[in-house]
Parts: sequence; C-alpha cells; structure tokens
Amino acid sequence: MTLTLENAFEWKVSTRNYTMEQSEQIWQTAMGNLYLTVNHHYSTTLDGEILFKKSPAGMSIASITGTPQTIIGTPPGQIDNLWLAIVLQGDTSLHINNKNVQFDNNCILYGSCNASHHIILNMTSQFRLLTIGMPVNIFYKRLINPHSVPPGVLNTANGIGHILHSMLASVDRKLLQLNSRDFHAIDISLIEFFLSSLAENVNLKNFTNHAETQLFQRICDSIEAQIANADLKLHTVSCINQVSTRYIQKLFTSAGMKFNQYIRERRIELCKRDLANPHYANLSISEICYKWGFSDLAYFSRVFSQHVGISPRAYREMLKKNINTHISHV
Repeated sequence: MTLTLENAFEWKVSTRNYTMEQSEQIWQTAMGNLYLTVNHHYSTTLDGEILFKKSPAGMSIASITGTPQTIIGTPPGQIDNLWLAIVLQGDTSLHINNKNVQFDNNCILYGSCNASHHIILNMTSQFRLLTIGMPVNIFYKRLINPHSVPPGVLNTANGIGHILHSMLASVDRKLLQLNSRDFHAIDISLIEFFLSSLAENVNLKNFTNHAETQLFQRICDSIEAQIANADLKLHTVSCINQVSTRYIQKLFTSAGMKFNQYIRERRIELCKRDLANPHYANLSISEICYKWGFSDLAYFSRVFSQHVGISPRAYREMLKKNINTHISHV
C-alpha cells in the first residue's frame, strides 16, 4: 500500500479509510511527510486524521487528531525550516534532549529543522495537534541565523504570545475552509507575531548580547512601518529609534549586510508578495513597485531581476500558472 503526498499543496488522510493492517503504514507515511514519527500506540486500535495545506508563501500547516501515541520530531537537516506546534486537546508531556519540559495546552513549542535536538511528545489521551513549518526565506533577513534556534516553549500567558496562540487555534478550527487567497493575510500575521514572540526568548543574530538582538528587532520593526516611504533613509531610522547612524550601520554589519541593501531587498520581498497575491491581480507592476517605496520602474525591474532571477512580469505569470494548476487538481 503506497501513499504519495510529497509536493502536494493540500491533502487529507484518515486511517478510517483503510483496513487495520494498512492503517499503520499509512499513518507512518503521512506523519513522516510532516517529519514526525510515531513510536508507540497506547490504544489497541490506531485512529488518526491529518488535514494538510501549504500556503503560497510555503508555510506547511497540518491539523492532526488521533488516539494516544508517542510522536517524535525527525526533521531532516537539509530542510531550511522553522516550525511551531500547539496541542489543542489531550494530555501530553514534552521531552527535549531527554529532559522533561513543562508543556500544556496553553504553550507553543518551536524549533529549527536544522538543529539536531531530540523532541518527544507523549500524547496519553485522544489529542488534537497543529503543526506549522515555516521556510526561513519568508522571514527575509530579520532572522539572521535561524538555524541556531534551539527548540523551546513560548510563554503565552499574556501579550503577543497569547495572541499568537489564539490565532493558531483559530487557524486550526477554520483550516478546512481556508483557501490560497486567505493564506496571504495569515502568512503575514504569523511572521510578525512569531518574530516578536521569539525575540523575547532567543538570541537569534550574530550579536554579543540579548540587548543588541532586541534593538535590531526594534530597528527592523521601525523600518517595516516606514518601508513604503520612498524617502526612507538611515537618518530617519536613527531619529525614530534614537540611535546613532553609525551604531545602526554597525548592527547591520554584524548581521552580515548593509543598511541600504536591507531596505532594497526587503522592498523586493514585499513586491514579490503582492505580485503573488490574487487579491492584487488588478494592480499593475508599476503600482506595486511605487506602493513599496521604489520611485523608478526601470530600476525596480532591474534589481528585481537581479535578486529573483526573472522579471517582475515573468514572476507574476509563473505564479499565476502555478495557482491555476493547483486549483485544477484540487
């Protein structure tokens, strides 16, 4: 019995559609596609269902329900993904590198696929679990060293973490109804909430201390708020954050880039996002270019082609063809 799920944008697997003999192999294959392994079943009859969808930005979202079992994270080292997970229903215990870690239904578990850590979730009752894989390229350069992110648990008692947890729970409830158009807003929100939550827990960048990490995050946030302003300059960011221009340049050098490079490439990423968004199909390439702070269409087309490898028009047409192909197969 074979099950082909790789590279699919959307799939659903239920063990109830197979015989008892087939269900074990089917479940292991489906969980393996999420980089998870089931090590032990607490109940005599395996019962499970997975609903999987991939967003246009490449986020892999899976809602998993099942009978009690032990789930082991087995991400391949060559995958450039960050991931997070929440348990929405069921009793669970978490072990990271053979150490018991406090974890319940109000927590968010996170980590990097490139980090070599041993993660075990013991689901001791009927459970519901949401997992999300996030390719590091969607964070652009705001995560300078994402591969160094160790697994951990985000605090969701209040503030941003609480909002993020509520959002993830809502995504799980409505996942079946969500389509490719809906995911654009979800992608953007998840990125911002996750970055803000993570910055409080992990020193992500090549800086000497946590204070520099938080300052760099604050500077990136201020740039994000002003990115559509064609007159955005280093001096503007310096005034907003009350930090010298020289120190800002030092931070960006520590992060492995130049300030102007960050602005230019961040704008290109935002233009890519809008070119891929079906909601903005009525906007011309020039309108999208000017919307995100470029003041010259020819310059935009040139730097876009250098950064992406194809022209803005070719990029939009390629994505339109991919979406139409996906819709025709669903």
